[in-house]
Amino acid sequence: MSTSAPDDILGSYLTALLGWRGVGRPIGGPPGHTPARRRLYGTVLFADLSGFTAMTEALTADRSFGPERISGVLNEQMGSVVGAVHACGGDIIKFAGDAVLACWPATDRSTRGLALTAAAASRCGLEIIARQGRLAPIPGVPDLNMRVGVELGLLEVLHLGNAEIRRVLLVTGASVDGATEACSRAEPGQLRAGTHVRAALHNNSTIGPDGETILDISPSLRALPLPTAPKLPWDPTFSCYLPASVLHRVRSRQGRWMSELRAITAVFVRLPALRTGATPERMNEVFHATWQPIHRHGGIVNKLNIDEKGATVLAVFGLPPEVHEDDAVRACLAAQDAVKALSDIGARAQVGIATGKAFCGEIGATDRREYTVIGDAVNTAARLMQAVAQQDEGEDGATAVLVDAATAKRSSRRLHLDARPALRLKGKKAPVQVFAPTTEIGPTPHQRVQLVGRDAAVQQIVAAGRRLLDNHQGSAILVAGGAGLGKSALVDSVAECIAAAGCTTVHTCGEPLDQIQPGHAWAPVLARLY
Repeated sequence: MSTSAPDDILGSYLTALLGWRGVGRPIGGPPGHTPARRRLYGTVLFADLSGFTAMTEALTADRSFGPERISGVLNEQMGSVVGAVHACGGDIIKFAGDAVLACWPATDRSTRGLALTAAAASRCGLEIIARQGRLAPIPGVPDLNMRVGVELGLLEVLHLGNAEIRRVLLVTGASVDGATEACSRAEPGQLRAGTHVRAALHNNSTIGPDGETILDISPSLRALPLPTAPKLPWDPTFSCYLPASVLHRVRSRQGRWMSELRAITAVFVRLPALRTGATPERMNEVFHATWQPIHRHGGIVNKLNIDEKGATVLAVFGLPPEVHEDDAVRACLAAQDAVKALSDIGARAQVGIATGKAFCGEIGATDRREYTVIGDAVNTAARLMQAVAQQDEGEDGATAVLVDAATAKRSSRRLHLDARPALRLKGKKAPVQVFAPTTEIGPTPHQRVQLVGRDAAVQQIVAAGRRLLDNHQGSAILVAGGAGLGKSALVDSVAECIAAAGCTTVHTCGEPLDQIQPGHAWAPVLARLY
């Protein structure tokens, strides 16, 4: 664990693009308002480590691997990518599951300036593949395969959200789409280049028979000095770009315990309206309608990805500091509220929810990392979201939310759930039971229980009531104890005795879902009295 100050550590969770102000200008703070959009040109690299998620699941299932050992294995893999990117002067935009997105912004838009970014990114791609090939295999886990794609072009940097609570950064553009597509065409151990990278490198690279694979770059390009990796100077205003789970652990100096295996509920939301080409204002409106119900119910937005088909949001319930015994219920209610809020602004959502054990922790290296959640529950939630999207196709009344059996079991006392036909999901050997949450079950009527053996406590509290009547002397009494010890029965008995003596009693309770609202438990009291 680093001994650096917390704010220095927090900077390693962010991309330098947060402070990008334009060609020739120093990296600074974020824009003062949202939505905000900044454009730049350069080369993007997309590296996909296929088998990474399967490896994490295998390690998680193996009881001989604790979270610290799992974290060490993951970071050895992703750390080699981070090291190669920084050695070649690049900036890691984000970690996306088992993939890494990096960029090399051009210092100027001249042909030479753009070509230099293409050369650096291509050199990095070859280095990533070479480093991954040198890592020792892990006994008992699937083999890992590295594929890399690079493309040159426009990047759009979008700032969405609320500066007081939560902001997110989206990076889109032709270069991002091109690098992703090139990577999807690559075979294991290949670096594929988009059209513009190949044109920029011209005769300075060796291209494979397929016309896209870069086998090597010329000695003259290798002799060129590499750019210096951009560094984001920490500014307190960057805090709103970080999830609460990171801020809480780092600032309380609990970073060494960041990695853990814990039960979580994962929520994947597909947003067709939040797509490349939409106006920043519309994108901000859609993001707010999605994020606010998640935040209100105690969830944390962990990832936001976007392409030409729309955006996907990964929210997680059960991460510190927002951990509740009813996180599965909260996730379902948040999803339903988000679907309603989005419908009110003319947008749709398709949601998948799953509950289970997952690896929660940081991946990367000390100079660039991200907090991530990896596990079967996350994959299942994503597959359920895709199933909803395939069934939806824009039809009115179609199911908007599907949950797995584990989520349904944990929510059944609070929600009505309709069983749906089992689905065959990618990566699952057997059909998966799915359910659709419908309406919330109302509170169960309170039943009186006979009080036994609490006479002394009752008399003590009743005496306080008499002092109130006789001397106008108020008091506060705290009754504490574990579940099932008779606290409610004691309160019922005391209320009956005090009412018989002539006192007016007013009852209220605090609901866990409303704890974010200050003073919510006092509303019924004030309404009764005034």
